[in-house]
Parts: sequence; C-alpha cells; structure tokens
Amino acid sequence: MPAARWPKACDLVTDSDVQAILPEARGIDHHPQEATIEVSERVGLARLRQITVPQRGCRIEFELPYTGSDESAPATTRIQLDLDAVGSKKVAVLNFQDSGDVVEAGDAGECRRIVDSRYHCRVKGVVFTLDGSAPPELRFQGQRGETAAFYGRRVLHEFVKLVAAKL
Repeated sequence: MPAARWPKACDLVTDSDVQAILPEARGIDHHPQEATIEVSERVGLARLRQITVPQRGCRIEFELPYTGSDESAPATTRIQLDLDAVGSKKVAVLNFQDSGDVVEAGDAGECRRIVDSRYHCRVKGVVFTLDGSAPPELRFQGQRGETAAFYGRRVLHEFVKLVAAKL
C-alpha cells in the first residue's frame, strides 16, 4: 500500500486509550517514528523499491506512580508499536511470522506472543509488532511474579487487543 495510505501508528493508541487501560498514567508522550522500508513488487521477484512511511512506528512513554525508596518518584513506562506491513490480506500473510504462543486478540486476526513483552499480530491487511517495558520496581494491582512478565502478559496484551480492534 502506498505510504500515504498507511495508518498512523500514533493514532492507534491515544492518550485516552492509555488512561482507559492504566487510569493512573500521567505525562503521556507520543513519539512518531518514520521508517524507510523495501517493498517487493511480487513474491519471488528481486525487484524492490523503497517507500518512506512517516508514522510507521510510535513510541509511547508515560509515568506511573510506584512505591519504592523514593515514593514521590514516577516510573517511566514504554510501549512501542510498529506497523510492519500494510496492504492486502495476502500481503499480511506473507509478512507474518507465525512463531510464538497464540494469544487472543479479538476476532479480527491472529496474534502471537514472541516473548513476555513482545507481540506480533496480523489483522486484515496489517501486520504489527507491539512491545514495551516497565521499571522492575513498579507493582501493578493483582500482580504476581516479576513486573516485566506481568506488564507484558497482562497490560501489553490489553493494548494488543485495542490496536487489533481499531484495525
């Protein structure tokens, strides 16, 4: 699909979306990321062309309160959303890696958790990757185990379902 018709990654997770999933999030910043990618004209052909997608990725940073040695210090948390391929369903299938654990992403497509905090998904004609990180000292309500695993398996999974529903 021509670069101008790609969804803007930062439009897929708004401030309101972050606060709906994490009501205590403050200082939400979106950082759009441009990328130049090579596109094959047809499967099996060596002919490639480059396109520049102005908002192919989006790094979203925000602060969450935590109880640590300095209770007033906020914890900076991150989400990274990258649109890996946009086009027809056939394009999405060709650009989707089906390794990892299958996870529920709504009824719109297929999603796999590659590691605790990294998801690779295919929804209609879009392939996207979502990952993120939270400081280890951060504790979430209902959390059991390490913060990184909980953040990836519970919190980021909610963002995966949100993005899949918007596509």
